[in-house]
Amino acid sequence: MIGDQQLWREGTNESGAGQGLGVFGRFAIAPPDRSLVVYDTEAGVTYTGLFPLRDSDVLGAGFLYSRVSDDARTDAGARLPSHHEAVREVSYQDALTGALTIPPDFQYSHNPGRGRPARDAIVARVGRRLAS
Repeated sequence: MIGDQQLWREGTNESGAGQGLGVFGRFAIAPPDRSLVVYDTEAGVTYTGLFPLRDSDVLGAGFLYSRVSDDARTDAGARLPSHHEAVREVSYQDALTGALTIPPDFQYSHNPGRGRPARDAIVARVGRRLAS
């Protein structure tokens, strides 16, 4: 299931898209005997055009939680030591032109690797995205 809804509309940007506050959510489920991840859920908020003269930029914050199957085992045949992964994310899409965006992204991951013993992780990136 996927949901995406604009809650408040401020105006319209050059491309005709609505500026304002939106929410999103996603939930997926799979049989535990056939999939490593039993369920996966995401939720968050976005705001388009938050800053003056940046009508097409999007600021977002979200949370992801994945539950690993109780049947999942390591390569050695033992059960995994943990059964979940949780991620908090903040992102910003800087729309430089209609065809180019710079999307910086920051993530904090609790129990990365969905069951492999690992410390929490921080991931930060800046990239570019070209529209097709």
